[in-house]
Amino acid sequence: MFKNYTKFLAIAYTALLQFSCSKDDDSSPDIIAIDIPTTFEVPYGEEIDIDLSGVLPEQKDITFSLDFNETTEVQVGNSISLREQLARAIVIHNGDHAHIRCNSNMLYPNGITSEIENKRIPDAYKILVLARDRNEKIVGEQIVSLKILPEKIDIKGTENSSGILFTYALYSNEDTAFELTAPFISGDNTSWFLPEPVEDASIRLDNNKIIFSGIEGNPARQEETKYDLKPSLLKNGFPIASASFQVIFIPELKFFYGIYLPEGDMSILLNLLHLSVAGGSKTSAPVLYPAEYKGTFEIVSIEKDGLPFEDINRIFGIVEDTGEVTTQENNTLDPGDYLLTIKAISSTGIERTTTLTLALE
Repeated sequence: MFKNYTKFLAIAYTALLQFSCSKDDDSSPDIIAIDIPTTFEVPYGEEIDIDLSGVLPEQKDITFSLDFNETTEVQVGNSISLREQLARAIVIHNGDHAHIRCNSNMLYPNGITSEIENKRIPDAYKILVLARDRNEKIVGEQIVSLKILPEKIDIKGTENSSGILFTYALYSNEDTAFELTAPFISGDNTSWFLPEPVEDASIRLDNNKIIFSGIEGNPARQEETKYDLKPSLLKNGFPIASASFQVIFIPELKFFYGIYLPEGDMSILLNLLHLSVAGGSKTSAPVLYPAEYKGTFEIVSIEKDGLPFEDINRIFGIVEDTGEVTTQENNTLDPGDYLLTIKAISSTGIERTTTLTLALE
């Protein structure tokens, strides 16, 4: 009797052990570590992929999903919330090459405030990455912080100095326009914006152009006028791109060979000079007024008696910082009228041209 009982216990133990091993074979995987970077930055308009393939344990049926409830909720459109938009813009691709793809062009830069409503995009998007086994049991999780950086607006005809786009323009009765561009941004639900109030009513925004209407200045005092603006491109009221823009209006530059009397705004042209064909001459410096904008000078072209002239022997020259025109001593030039087109490049980068005729005899 005792032997039979012992045999029964042995059989029961073996069966229990086999059952236990079978359960272990079917059991869920242990908790896995989702070992990926926890912070990402991406410029607005770009896409990034976050690789998850290295997280997958060997021979385990693991799938990933995303949860956006850690991100502060904001209404970003008439019928959509920020979390809903996150679910559209940030998606999981499962499989052997599992990854997260983020299309930042569908979202908003972080930390920005709407220009039309009291709404603010959070400083970062908090994304909970979840790993599940084939029984939908969560076996791993990780929070990722994604920050989208605002794009920069470009303004045609400007230079960049320490992050400020600047340029010079001349006082004029006509409109002066500056074109705004943001080449990497789609136009869906976007509009250009110039903060109000603008101090000068002559400044307006027309589509993607900032227009200054008739900035005439003060001709008597010849003063500069400076404007500092901050245009932006809005999407559903949120600025997704912006620029600091400075334009300085300066007086109309007077540039010619002769004499200028600023007291009476009188110009005396001396742009036809009779010189020796043998060379060795130097003209007077041209007028460039106001003088503080004087920069450099160069000869653009030469004509002789109405036809293009190629100065092979470099007989004609110009003093770069004064504009004085010189002729080298020579015995190759023929007598005639030589028309020189001279360009002045002001200290502000504005260019002006004038002509000077040398009648060589």
